[in-house]
Amino acid sequence: MKVFRLWSLMLSATMLFLVACESMDEKDGGKFSLGSTCRILESRGNFTSFIKALDRSGYRRLVDGGGLVTVFAPDDAAFGSYLQEKYGTTDVDQVPVEELALLVGCHMIQFAYTPEDFLSFSMVSSDDGTDTGDGACYKYKTYGRPAIEEYTDPLNRRKVKIFSREKYMPVFSTRMFAKRGISDAEGDYRLLFPDVNWQGANDRLYAGNAAVTESGIPTDNGYLYIVDKVMEPARTVYKELSDNASSADYSLCKGLFDRVSLYKYDATVSKNYAGASGDSLFYFYHWKEPLRTAEIPEIASEWTYHDESGVVFDRGLRYANNCFLPQDDVLKEYLKNYFSEYGTQTQEDFLGLIPKNAIYHFLRAHVYGTRDLILPSELNMSPVVGVNGERFNLSTSELKDVRYCSNGVIYGMDKVFEPAVFTCLTAPLFRYPQFTFYARAFNTKNMYQQTVDMNNRFTLFIQNDQDLATAGYSSSEGSSTHGDYTFRSKSGNMNANAVSNLLMSQFVYGDLPALEETDELRYFVAKDEKTYFYIKDKALFDYSGKELSVKASFDTDNGTVYQTDRVIPARVGAYSETGKMPEYQQFKSLMITAGLGNNSGGLVTPIADGLVFFPTNEAILAAKDAGMIPEVVDGDVTELRKYLQYYFVPLKKNKLNFYLLPGLGPEGATTEAYSGRYVTLSEYQNETDAKTMGIAWNPDVPESLTITDMAGNTITTEPGVIYLRTNCATYSINTCFDYRTMYGN
Repeated sequence: MKVFRLWSLMLSATMLFLVACESMDEKDGGKFSLGSTCRILESRGNFTSFIKALDRSGYRRLVDGGGLVTVFAPDDAAFGSYLQEKYGTTDVDQVPVEELALLVGCHMIQFAYTPEDFLSFSMVSSDDGTDTGDGACYKYKTYGRPAIEEYTDPLNRRKVKIFSREKYMPVFSTRMFAKRGISDAEGDYRLLFPDVNWQGANDRLYAGNAAVTESGIPTDNGYLYIVDKVMEPARTVYKELSDNASSADYSLCKGLFDRVSLYKYDATVSKNYAGASGDSLFYFYHWKEPLRTAEIPEIASEWTYHDESGVVFDRGLRYANNCFLPQDDVLKEYLKNYFSEYGTQTQEDFLGLIPKNAIYHFLRAHVYGTRDLILPSELNMSPVVGVNGERFNLSTSELKDVRYCSNGVIYGMDKVFEPAVFTCLTAPLFRYPQFTFYARAFNTKNMYQQTVDMNNRFTLFIQNDQDLATAGYSSSEGSSTHGDYTFRSKSGNMNANAVSNLLMSQFVYGDLPALEETDELRYFVAKDEKTYFYIKDKALFDYSGKELSVKASFDTDNGTVYQTDRVIPARVGAYSETGKMPEYQQFKSLMITAGLGNNSGGLVTPIADGLVFFPTNEAILAAKDAGMIPEVVDGDVTELRKYLQYYFVPLKKNKLNFYLLPGLGPEGATTEAYSGRYVTLSEYQNETDAKTMGIAWNPDVPESLTITDMAGNTITTEPGVIYLRTNCATYSINTCFDYRTMYGN
């Protein structure tokens, strides 16, 4: 419905233009058009300076009918006062043409807006599909475009020519303040525009620093509004930070943005706007070229998204870059302390030492785009919600500075909004330079978002860059843009899925018990639900029983990070690797006889993923002697096949995500006993005829599982004899089930 509302606005404006062309004396909304904008202003006699400015800047034809336009006009007294203060003259002819064109262009909004449009326009649909009418749209696209600017990159001294889009002009509705529950609209507005002549809050309009004294005068091609001041074109947030005189307190914030600046050549813009000069024109971004939204809000741009489609309403007119910026003194102390391991304490020019991906996360915690403009009083009502769910508290009494900008607002403060990635599980990755690989890797597919959940605890295993390099892992950043990382392993370049899989294999739900206090066997599974490791005798081991050396540990807000000497490896070898072992050859022989196995030790129809309980040779021989294993009669292996398949428990059929192991139950790592009944491979296809097995673990017998047949007979697995393969966890048992009773017949 937002799109419908926009098209309705444009359609009504177009109809107004067409009707007005036929007769300037037709009624519109109960009012008569008195002619063109300039004719109306000329008839009043005290707008000569503004009319002259329209002539000199080339906008006269537009306002006289060359297009749909809503004009905000200051009288001669207001215009003269502005020129005198800024240029030392009241003569319009003394003002540089480019500056005059920008100034006048910012007094003309594209398309025609009635007073009710300004008071109620929200671009948000209510339940009945109509606009909510809360007046949250506060800025509108003008005809004023800044001149092409030659810019020198403060870091590499590269010179480029920057192209800017048309500016947006603020038109605030007091209805917006009321709808948001703000009782002191004047107090809030004066924080944004200190020199405004407040005219009250009863459905009044204010255009930046100017009060609207007359509203909605119909013209041949739009509407005319009279304002009591010249509306000074606001600067972008970046321009505001770049003014050394007025923004000295934010030099470090600007420096952080400069570290991730990006200039992108645009061939279409160069062709359309460079003219005869043939200049190459660039857009100015931060971090990466945006699509419809930017990862770091575009504080240097009038618009959020650039293209040559000609679309006017290319973004929400209610959105702003809400910037909560620490002043230099507090920011300097924070950055030097947090990144001290990079040498920031001893370097005056220390910003260059901070890794770019850390700057990325820091800026995202302080600057928010594609959100409604946050009004000052709203800071007292609720916290600022960060991109990763952080809740930052800031009240108006804590504000050190407030600056309205053409693309947002700056709230200066003497505190830092610490991003969750700096305090949660990824904290040591950013704080210590030896973990560059993992710090970059967690940016892949936004994996860091999985590490900032404050409602859960986690464990992460990492290795330093040197140990990773020994294992064949490395990372690098592209030179053409920021945040484009290449990762390599011994086998070559790693795609995003490979990087993600590596991280998930080192990432665990929950806290590990303290190694120095753990003697008994405890298994754990990583978030990939494929990588297993265990703790025993105060040491950490991978799935194969090889010890992992813990070099350091780091406590964070939601878990612990362990630096190990190597990556926890993936499992290798199928269950058949166990079947090849000499101690299980009798079971393997029975499998071959039943047509289930082969000489390599594998199933003819392999188990996809599951638990396997292997009887030892001694157990099989004893069971044969006792008649516990079905014999093959006249070549019929049906009963033998069913009997052998009973020792296999598939995960998928039992809705298990990972293996049942000592200390690892169906819900994950546990110190509590667990038990359950599970379908085996023996006739499991038929639910009514399924053969089930009970599986239980008791911490009193910490290194074994107990399995129970359908008659209640139990077998305890050999303590600590567990083989983890690519498709199974295999246990060793010293007793067999009796086929004559095992099904509870």
